[in-house]
Amino acid sequence: MYLNGTKCDIYMGTGAGKKLLHEIENAEYSVKILSPFLSPFLTQKLVALQNRNVAIELITSGRAKEYLSTKNKNSYELIQQVVHVDRKARRQRRRWKKLRLGIRVLIGILFLVFLWAAFSLKDPNTLLFSVSILLLYLVNRRLHINIENKRIYSYSYKPLFPFKVVMAPDHYHYDGLYLHGKAYIIDNRIAYLGSLNFTRSGTRNNYETRVRFTEPEAVQKIVGEFDSLFTNDELPELSLDAWGKQLYREPIN
Repeated sequence: MYLNGTKCDIYMGTGAGKKLLHEIENAEYSVKILSPFLSPFLTQKLVALQNRNVAIELITSGRAKEYLSTKNKNSYELIQQVVHVDRKARRQRRRWKKLRLGIRVLIGILFLVFLWAAFSLKDPNTLLFSVSILLLYLVNRRLHINIENKRIYSYSYKPLFPFKVVMAPDHYHYDGLYLHGKAYIIDNRIAYLGSLNFTRSGTRNNYETRVRFTEPEAVQKIVGEFDSLFTNDELPELSLDAWGKQLYREPIN
């Protein structure tokens, strides 16, 4: 993408994100963010915007794995677990549990009868009781295994808002595009490019550069570039299910 002869505002120094954050917080209907790194502090602002029906789209990098972790409670806001129940399997499991209880009661009764017959009646045929108890124990054991392994729940995941986590290249898996650029688009009428990540340090403390555009043609070109990245299926990315499985437990029953 090329932008030539475009009017813009340029800022260099610390606090490069002050005006950017102000305009993001006051967005009317949409915010698009391309930032390899994130911080919980600023992502909470996106959650707040989503809660007032501002459409959010986010592209970030697999290098943000410290953020996309089970230690970060904000991750649970960005991705939500949906539990699906197999009702037929649940009914079957309940029937097995009732049957297991009945067998255990029967084993207890037979054991008491076995003891009574063996020690009170001195009955030599008590072997039949012991064989019956053993067979019932084996049936009970099989039922227990079936009950423990019966899958009732399956899981899917949905994002709070659309986002894409592009995997960062390394020496072992992927040697392609490295997502390093930063872009911010507010209401498709204001765009920022620069060096600042969507982090507290990037927007407040670091010495950064940022360029602000409001010319419609320039903004639309930046929007188009963002959209092409967002819909690019060739970029290796962390799937929603893969991230969800890292965050949440998935008991089968």
